[in-house]
Amino acid sequence: MYRHVIFSYWILFSLQNLYAQSLPQLPVGDFVNNIFKESYKITSSIDKTNAKVLARMNRKTCKLRNKLMQKDSALAYRLDSLLGLAENETQHFESAYNSYLDTLTWSIRFLTAENPLNHHSVKAIEQIKNVENTLLKSNQIAGRLDLLKQALQNQFPGYGEINKYLKHINKEAYYFSSKIKEYKSLLKDRKKLTAEVLSALYKNKRFTQFFKQNSTLASYFNSPASPNPEMQTRAMVQQLIAQRLSNSAIIQNRLDAATSELSQLQQRSSDLLQKQNDEKMPDFKPNSQHNKSFLKRLEVGYNIGPEGSTGILPGSTNLAIQVGYRINDNNVVGLGTAYRLGVGKPFKNIKLSNEGVSFRSYVDIKFWKGYWISGGFEYNYLQTFASLRAVYNLDIWQKSGLLGLSKKYKAGKKEAKIQILWDFLSYGNIPRSQPILIRFGYNLK
Repeated sequence: MYRHVIFSYWILFSLQNLYAQSLPQLPVGDFVNNIFKESYKITSSIDKTNAKVLARMNRKTCKLRNKLMQKDSALAYRLDSLLGLAENETQHFESAYNSYLDTLTWSIRFLTAENPLNHHSVKAIEQIKNVENTLLKSNQIAGRLDLLKQALQNQFPGYGEINKYLKHINKEAYYFSSKIKEYKSLLKDRKKLTAEVLSALYKNKRFTQFFKQNSTLASYFNSPASPNPEMQTRAMVQQLIAQRLSNSAIIQNRLDAATSELSQLQQRSSDLLQKQNDEKMPDFKPNSQHNKSFLKRLEVGYNIGPEGSTGILPGSTNLAIQVGYRINDNNVVGLGTAYRLGVGKPFKNIKLSNEGVSFRSYVDIKFWKGYWISGGFEYNYLQTFASLRAVYNLDIWQKSGLLGLSKKYKAGKKEAKIQILWDFLSYGNIPRSQPILIRFGYNLK
């Protein structure tokens, strides 16, 4: 009887071990294609950013050099020397280890081990390498900006043109660093399919062993490593070093060298931490819109503006759609169009009608917390019409010049605002339009 029990446990243990080593049916082809597309997209974005930064710096540098050449050619030659020195120094930079890219590379190799020369897998691995190369180039550009900034501060104190150039470098370095951080965060923003496949691999013993023996991290120490980037902690690296560097006089020498290198790394980490603190407190006010694309700087919304009836005009409600462009965090310009829905006179003759249309332009300037100074210019058609053909007569359109105050506030996850506006051109309009307007707005994006 005991033999049967022991045999049953042995069978159960074997099945569990077999299950742990087996992989569920995974969409390998889709996974590889997704990695290729994501890597290609990020590589293209980083390449464009690198090219734009270099182009802007070259233009500014050439402009500065020409001005220095007119004043003192020796200053221009010194500038050329510093530029060359900064470029040469950064050529020795090496690619920083990226645990996520390492995991992606060896995940593809593991899943396509039976056909390692598969065209799609080879292309995907090459594209991951391209991401590493473009990030290296970004690090070189950032290092060049830092070295150039330090050299100019030390060797050109008090020069007006150099100070302007330094301000430009400070801004360029700050926004460039922010943009690269954004791209690096995108690497970890995994698609659902990618996350599911990696999750399944992390639980698989065969993949874990495969990664420990072959990954880039393992090659640094010739020791096992974890395939999960979140688990590649400082403690793990220290453990790897301790396992590798022990129990012999020869290895003791390695340990001494590693300790020295560790001290250098700690100093670099300290310098990096100081640099990050400096980035958090730049010598100018950062514009959070600077690195956003044109579309991401747009705000799309609508507003409603009720207007009471006058002796001639019936009561109406303006229903408007507008699109604004954020120049920076404190200034927005935009365009819009509105439809005037007539509702008749209060408590009698309530009747819906087409009472007009308008085209708008506006400016919002932030001056204190959630309060903004708002202004705008509008063309209004204030006649009842049955079809849009009637509004083509531009001679009867009225002008509105608006100035007032807006209060913007959070409404859930979106932004809403209340406006009180004075139409200082209303007094010359016939029929006279309403001088004080109240509008309620809501931004959809």
